[in-house]
Amino acid sequence: MRLFAALPLPGATIDAMAGLQAEWRDAGWPLRWVRPASLHVTLRFFGEVAADVAEGLGGMLDAAARGTGLLVLEPVALRPFPGGAGARLVWLELGTAPALELLAHRVEQGSVALGLPPARETFRPHVT
Repeated sequence: MRLFAALPLPGATIDAMAGLQAEWRDAGWPLRWVRPASLHVTLRFFGEVAADVAEGLGGMLDAAARGTGLLVLEPVALRPFPGGAGARLVWLELGTAPALELLAHRVEQGSVALGLPPARETFRPHVT
């Protein structure tokens, strides 16, 4: 199974982003549009995971979330990807709040403890 761990967004945030998408789509921006209900903050991409490892992910994620504190998602900037005139999507960079960093760190440690390879990229909080 191809899996990832993500945080859902509050309804008001999804509504605001859907409004922004509608404005840009109406203006003719040549971007790939994501359904607002699919917007999320990815904590870690696991990739292909065997069924036995997938069974352990739920418990690991529960343990990682315990005691991290309030997760504050603060927008920082909109970024094109890839950069320049060839951009096909825009992602929303988020500030690196301590509780969010702690959660991502615990998810990474738990993933490795379950036998998954270390993440290929450094955690950069963003909405995708």
